[in-house]
Amino acid sequence: MRMNRIIILVIALMSAVAGISAQTLIPQQNKKGKWGYVNGEGKVVIDYKYDTALAFVDGRAKVEKGNKWGYIGPDGKEVIKIQYSEMSPWENNRCKVAVGGNVKNEVLTGAKWGYISYNGDIMLKPEYDKIGTFAEDGLAYVVKGNQYGYINRNLDFVIPCKYSAIGKFNDQGLCWVATGGKLSGNKINGAKFGVCDMSGRLVVPVSYKHIGTFTQTILEANPVLAEAVNSLEAGELYRNMQKEASKGMGKKSFAAAFT
Repeated sequence: MRMNRIIILVIALMSAVAGISAQTLIPQQNKKGKWGYVNGEGKVVIDYKYDTALAFVDGRAKVEKGNKWGYIGPDGKEVIKIQYSEMSPWENNRCKVAVGGNVKNEVLTGAKWGYISYNGDIMLKPEYDKIGTFAEDGLAYVVKGNQYGYINRNLDFVIPCKYSAIGKFNDQGLCWVATGGKLSGNKINGAKFGVCDMSGRLVVPVSYKHIGTFTQTILEANPVLAEAVNSLEAGELYRNMQKEASKGMGKKSFAAAFT
C-alpha cells in the first residue's frame, strides 16, 4: 500500500512538472512564417513547422498544419492527431470537429461534423452535414443528407435524421416535422406534416398539408385562423381582414369576434 502511494505521488509530481514546463513554452514565428515553441530563455524546444500555434493550456497546445488542426504536448508529440478541418471550443470536455471540406474566404464548406472527447476519442462520428448549437432545451439539430433530426447533450439521437424539415420544440415539448416536399428559402412546399414529442414519438402522424402552431393566444390557436395564417391562398384575405379590424378594435378582440 505504501509503495502504491509513493508511485502515485511520483506520477503526480511528474505531471505537475510537465504542466509547469508546458506553461513556460511560448509560441514563436520564424522568418519563413512557420511557428514553433521556445522556452523562457529563447531556446527552441519545438521546431518551427506549424502554420498556427497557440499557447499551452493544461499542458497542451492547439496547432495547425496544412489546414488541419490538432493538439500537441510539451514534447511536441500529438496528443490529438492533426487531422481536423475545424475544432470548436471545448465544452464539458468535448469538442465539435469537422473533417474534409474546403475553406474559401475563411469559411469552411462541405465538411462533415462530429464530436470527440478531451482525449481525442470519437464520441459522434464526423459524418453529419451540420450540427447546430445546443439550445436551452438541451437539444441541437443535426443534418445528414438533407434529412433533419435532434440530438441531446449526451449526443444521443432524440429524433433520427429522417425528416425533410423540422421545427423547434415549444414549451409543451412538441415540434412539427415534415417529410417530402422541397425547401425554398424559409418555406417548404408539397410536404406532409406531423408532430413529434421530445422522446421522438409521433403524437400526430405525418400526413397533413398544414399544421398550425401550438399557442395559448386566440389568433393562432383557432383552427380557422391557423388555416388562414398557414394557407398561401387565404393569407392575403386574412391580412386584409386584420387591416380592417385594426381600424376599430385590437387584434385579439377581432380574433374573438371572427371566431
